[in-house]
Amino acid sequence: MNISFVGTEEEIKFIQKRNTNLSKILWVPLSLDALVYLDLKNEEYINPLNYFTNSDHKKGIDFQKKYINLIKSSKNLKDSLLLRYNSIIGKFINSIFLIITIFNNLKKEIQIDSIIVSGWTENNYTSKNKNNFISLICSEIFKKEKVYFKTIKIIDYSIEHISYSYKLQKSKLPNEKYLLINNPFYNFKRIVPHAKKNNFKIYYFEFNELGFLKKNFYKFSGINPIIIKRTFLKKELKILKKNKRVIKYKYFDLTLLLNFKKILAENEIENIKKQNKIIQSFMLKRKPSIVIANLIRGFNGYLIELANKINIPTLSISHGTLSKGLNKESIYFQKKISEELISKKFTYIACQSKIFLSFLKQMKIKKYICTGNLIFSQTKPKKPKFILYAVTQRYFSNNHYYGIETFFEFYQNLKDFNNLAQTKKLNFMIKLHPNFSHLKGKLEKKFFNLKFTNEPLNKVLPFAKATISFSSSSIEDSLYSKVPVILYDPYGRYKHYKACDISGKLNEPIYYIKNIKNLEICLSSIISSEKIKFEKVIFKGDFENNFKKIFTSLK
Repeated sequence: MNISFVGTEEEIKFIQKRNTNLSKILWVPLSLDALVYLDLKNEEYINPLNYFTNSDHKKGIDFQKKYINLIKSSKNLKDSLLLRYNSIIGKFINSIFLIITIFNNLKKEIQIDSIIVSGWTENNYTSKNKNNFISLICSEIFKKEKVYFKTIKIIDYSIEHISYSYKLQKSKLPNEKYLLINNPFYNFKRIVPHAKKNNFKIYYFEFNELGFLKKNFYKFSGINPIIIKRTFLKKELKILKKNKRVIKYKYFDLTLLLNFKKILAENEIENIKKQNKIIQSFMLKRKPSIVIANLIRGFNGYLIELANKINIPTLSISHGTLSKGLNKESIYFQKKISEELISKKFTYIACQSKIFLSFLKQMKIKKYICTGNLIFSQTKPKKPKFILYAVTQRYFSNNHYYGIETFFEFYQNLKDFNNLAQTKKLNFMIKLHPNFSHLKGKLEKKFFNLKFTNEPLNKVLPFAKATISFSSSSIEDSLYSKVPVILYDPYGRYKHYKACDISGKLNEPIYYIKNIKNLEICLSSIISSEKIKFEKVIFKGDFENNFKKIFTSLK
């Protein structure tokens, strides 16, 4: 049997067009994009769901822990730079493990005669969806397999080392009392009216070109960009040299792959360091009254570290969902997610829900203030029309194990919900993650009993009877919009929060359900509930008053 690991529709078409010497291909999709296309075209493919189990999720965590420590940076990194380096390496390790595991489980069932790959290699640290390492990974790990390995295009093992310079633009720099935010996203626009009332200007560092629409948006919104111009300096091609230290997993040689990613990661770190120098030079001269951040990835982490050093107060208002881990795997998962959202360097961490409070207590983080909702959705219920399904979806290049619903689990859930919608006359609305909003049309063709939307969550929640999720921030978005949540885990792997697992119990704000039958019962329970106890998991009050209290304390 000929198999081919693929990540996109374009990659599949490329292989099909040029594969003239081999017979039928059994496709192995490694992304939602590839899986949807293959299913719609009735191509023969293996479902990764059958070849990557709960046990493999646990093994994947152990695999990452081990190999992160074997490929340490030579740059003596600390704090946020070290966390960023480990994050880049760790996600690449996850990609390697997925391919190895699916292959090992697949060859137990079928005889594999040849492996075909496109030969495409692409790396772009500024965009998660512009990374294609599938061919590179396969070419290395399958070297000792007794199968014919074919690459349509010659794989490029050279590495582009790209250097930039950064320069502060002189226009519109703060001369008055101001607060600094790390970006204007994740509902940080809610800060604006409160800042104005308290005579604060709002600024943030902008490293990208601002188009006409963005310029006007920021002009009228009251959010002012501190523009740091990035200029291309040079591009060098680095060729990987043989490494004396061999890194293996079983008989798979990972040496070249991990050193390849090490060079790419250190290239990104080099550019972050340059950004940090500009930020340092600026902030030492013009100190903000406070720094507020919704994440700490990349230069954002350094913002908090620098503010901490020069005695500028900082506040974390995390856009993600974090909770108490219920076993060692979920504790590790929560810790890895938190490393891009919060740190102990913050003066204060805004605790927006009792779900997050459970995480803070487990991690023994004491510098928090229970603010209630600040940046989650908080809509008023209207006439409920549908059951909302909203989960986080990751690319092949930035995946986590255990606590994230995989693309193939998501796709299986769509199949199950499609059947349920038909047999039980239920209305489902699928809120696609922005990473995969482009698949809306194709998914509508496949699942004609379901409805799909790319509308913002706050536009959808007023019409939801309940939200089905796994580990997404849509959980808190829903709860603060008075929409009960079902943590749906048909694989019995991960429980995001200590929720009610009795499907027939009334008036619960959050349930944990493990099969379709209990999901039906749970939905009936929610519809029959009249006094749902949302106070079990969220704080009282609304974001307007909560922000007002914060700014009162800043005076």
